[in-house]
Amino acid sequence: MAHKTPKTLRKLVELFLQPRSITLALVALGFVVTVGILGYKIPCPFYELTGWHCPGCGISRLFLALFDINFYQAFRWNPFVFILLPFAIFLLLDYVLKYIADSQNSLYYKIPSGFWTGLLVAVIVYGILRNLPAFAFLAPTAI
Repeated sequence: MAHKTPKTLRKLVELFLQPRSITLALVALGFVVTVGILGYKIPCPFYELTGWHCPGCGISRLFLALFDINFYQAFRWNPFVFILLPFAIFLLLDYVLKYIADSQNSLYYKIPSGFWTGLLVAVIVYGILRNLPAFAFLAPTAI
């Protein structure tokens, strides 16, 4: 008698073998190789042009610090990433659980527009604050 794969496991495998999942995994692998293994720091064009830190400044150095298991230094490079992490985990889990429960096998997932509006406002406010002298602790900082 043949062993049947449980529906949940089958749906998870199907989800992670989708073209967009594979593309995301390849981009992440490329980033890990470029930043983590080769140690290349991706320069910020916004900072190069303006001298101001964009909301993403310090992210490649953040990952280099994470590869060295230096969480405090990673936080100092870009604390906003750590603030967004719980939201990203929640959205990923919500997506996976809804996909598993969906009997129609739909990969369509709509993130509420209020979330995108809130994220855009938070990114803009963070980008402004990290360039003000009173909030200099938000700028990428080596310790």
